[in-house]
Amino acid sequence: MRGLQARAELATARVQAAIFGQDSEQAGLAALEATTSAIGDGMTDFHNDCHTPPRFFMDEPQLLEAWQSGWGLAADSHEINHCSHCNDGTGNPCPLHG
Repeated sequence: MRGLQARAELATARVQAAIFGQDSEQAGLAALEATTSAIGDGMTDFHNDCHTPPRFFMDEPQLLEAWQSGWGLAADSHEINHCSHCNDGTGNPCPLHG
């Protein structure tokens, strides 16, 4: 299921925060894993032409924002990879993407 891994990682981060404290290394690393997974989900969804975030993210602003960031990064990368001016053999990006 799309988004399940990131949502489970976010739940783990919350448990870690409850046990070790909100500012603990364990909670921070678990939250980072959740965010990283959501970014990856966004990138994957862009490449699969999926424009809607996973339902698991709808009530979790942190995951939703990370998914949108990943989707946007993938869209930007796709645009640059298909820009004839950025890929003219000079190695220099065009003024729009530079």
